[in-house]
Amino acid sequence: MLDDDTAWELALFAGIVWDDDRDVLAPLVDAVTVWADAQRLEAIARPILRDLWANELRDDIERALRHYGKAPPQAFADLELGPAQSRLALAYVRQGAVDLDETMVRHRCLCCVEDVLGAIDADGRAALVHETAVELVLATPGDVEPELRLRSLALLAADSLPRVSAALLELDFEAVARDVVLARC
Repeated sequence: MLDDDTAWELALFAGIVWDDDRDVLAPLVDAVTVWADAQRLEAIARPILRDLWANELRDDIERALRHYGKAPPQAFADLELGPAQSRLALAYVRQGAVDLDETMVRHRCLCCVEDVLGAIDADGRAALVHETAVELVLATPGDVEPELRLRSLALLAADSLPRVSAALLELDFEAVARDVVLARC
């Protein structure tokens, strides 16, 4: 049986390209963005994994493992378990969400923002949350309504990032929307 650490390492080092699956992985990307716990991530990932499995994910993983050349036989055996039980397939889907998380590309880690919010004054908090909100909207593919996007992320972050969650719900959404428009110009 393949252990979780080996599955994660294989998904990381024998990666696949996820650009065509961005829309399918979007709910999981959001969960990764707000540092959801492992149980919540898996609950979101499993239905996505089933959809991607039906769309040749297994073939993509096997191709990546063969190309990598260092995969243990247990990796291929794990894929035989199918989308409901494969640790490797789950690790790949979770890694795909990490790969597509644009907030990390923009150097805005919400876990770090959570920590800083507990240590700075009210003016600093307001500025940090506003800047973070603008970055979150800008990192979202497509044209989205800033308030809906930020409320959705805030609700998802309620358990994992409670300060960020509360702060996002208290934003001046009109000011965020204005700054998003300015940043896109």
